[in-house]
Amino acid sequence: MTVSNRLGITEIGASQVDRSVTINEAIAKLEAGACLFGAVSVLDNAPPGSPAEGDIYVVGTAGSGAFTGHNEAIAVYYNAAWLFLPPLAGMQAYAADEDAFYYYDVGGTWVLVSSSGGVGDVTGPGSSVSGNIATFSGTSGKVVQDSGVAISTDGTFAANSDANLATEKATRTYIDGLAINLGKRGRVRVASTANITISTALNNGDSLDGVTLATGDLVLVKDQSAPAENGIYVVGVSPARSSEFDTYDEHPGTLIAVEEGTAGADTLWLCTSNAGGTLNTAAIAFSQLVVGSVSDGDKGDITVSSTGTVWTIDNDVVTNAKAANMATATIKGRTTAGTGDPEDLTATQATAILNAMVGDSGSGGTKGLAPAPASGDAAAQKYLKADGTWAVPSGSGASTSTDMIAGAGLTGGGTLAANRTFAVGAGTGITVNTDDVQIATAYQAIGKHTVWVPATAMTARTTNGAASGTAEMSTNKNMVSTLDFDTSTQEFAQFDIAMPKGWDNGTVTFVAYWSHAATTTNFGVAWGLDAVAVSDDDTLDVAFGTAGVVTDTGGTTNDLYVSSESSAITIAGTPATSDLVQFRIHRDPANGSDTMAIDARLHGCKLLFTLSAANDA
Repeated sequence: MTVSNRLGITEIGASQVDRSVTINEAIAKLEAGACLFGAVSVLDNAPPGSPAEGDIYVVGTAGSGAFTGHNEAIAVYYNAAWLFLPPLAGMQAYAADEDAFYYYDVGGTWVLVSSSGGVGDVTGPGSSVSGNIATFSGTSGKVVQDSGVAISTDGTFAANSDANLATEKATRTYIDGLAINLGKRGRVRVASTANITISTALNNGDSLDGVTLATGDLVLVKDQSAPAENGIYVVGVSPARSSEFDTYDEHPGTLIAVEEGTAGADTLWLCTSNAGGTLNTAAIAFSQLVVGSVSDGDKGDITVSSTGTVWTIDNDVVTNAKAANMATATIKGRTTAGTGDPEDLTATQATAILNAMVGDSGSGGTKGLAPAPASGDAAAQKYLKADGTWAVPSGSGASTSTDMIAGAGLTGGGTLAANRTFAVGAGTGITVNTDDVQIATAYQAIGKHTVWVPATAMTARTTNGAASGTAEMSTNKNMVSTLDFDTSTQEFAQFDIAMPKGWDNGTVTFVAYWSHAATTTNFGVAWGLDAVAVSDDDTLDVAFGTAGVVTDTGGTTNDLYVSSESSAITIAGTPATSDLVQFRIHRDPANGSDTMAIDARLHGCKLLFTLSAANDA
């Protein structure tokens, strides 16, 4: 049995009886072996799992399974089996799964081609390159349309070639990169102010001249003890010179603007080193460049016109410090005739100018308050500074005051016809201002006074009286004597005070001093004090007045607590001079602020009252 030369189709033998098989096979191969055919997929190494009758595939370069040994052949699924046709140069296959065309080149390789483009050196999906200028890598591509010409991928300029074509995006990126780098060459974020350790001072988060550095910041290092280390550095884990300044000759003549910094913000620095040095060996020096400019209307000591041609010194800005220096014992003036610059005058020159103020020689002629002139005054150039007898002439300029009037608390005074004296009136005072001589007055002791009443001076009442107690502190053995007041029953203690004669018979308040000997959950305590005034030959069995109350809060065992000042006590009876006042102090468990569930220890109380006389005379 023989086959055809090109497609390998089985030929019918002369003696072959069943020729249908050969004919049908030949038809199948002819259908598959056309020069341009449609395939399900091209360059598949493994056969599909469930091919359909008549499916065509192009085997890949490493066939496996049923495709083994048929690399790059055309596989046709016929009668549930695979038939293989050898590829021929010039054959074309359409890959339905890619929507792309392939051709079999003379080198024995299936190559991806464009549906409408030439075959040349361009490979890739036809949908990507159709009608476009393109470059591809492998089998993928991307078209960017611009002004009717499409370039498939971002290209770059070759070092020395006119054959490469870059996209507009690549060109713009290249130019923008140059522009950015040019901008970086002229500015840094911050500059050093002293020698630094570059490896540890230019890391992310470090502070330099008041600026917190961030990775990528540019820094002007200009103050190194080893000037060869100066230059522009990039902040990072390992700080390094900027790529724009990584050779020595990139530094000379460079002008650097500093953006931020306590000392360096908005300053300009010029590299004054000359070209030709070796980086990290030759010194790199920077000097600050000061640019002076005054815009129209800038205010300071000078105002500039809109054209900048007229500069005017503002009024009231030439201070003594800005004036020219002058010699000791000289006066600014002018003795030279005509208008001109001020001159430093000696005393003789100054007095010559002041001759108009010199008193007349001899007597007479003086006006106002001035030394009486004497013979020879003019010749001696004396002018209002010499000692002498002061002449006070009569006239309309004389004082019109005629009386000295005594103020409050003073007696005396009168007209100016004679000497007058002032006296402090009996029983009155004088207001003494700051830095005046202090005068003791009759009312020095008047005002608010206090009396301390310890618990040991109090008597516990027979009925519902507080319990006397003492306690020794554990560490320093301090002894305290107290009256202990119950947490639930209202208990009392009393004390008497013969009030001083100077008492104004008015308001009395108190401050409680107390503690507690144990701990608990709440520590609020309410203290009350009431009183009654008893005069000579009055009964002692009399009701107390309205109590003044004060609340306080404890918390720490054996700590002293001092309450605030209580409300005023209403003293029963009619308080009068020299009365005996009976005081009664108690704890008030019924008060809502009294929450402490243990005894409260009273150390004593301080009474506060007002005196209206200095003594009891």
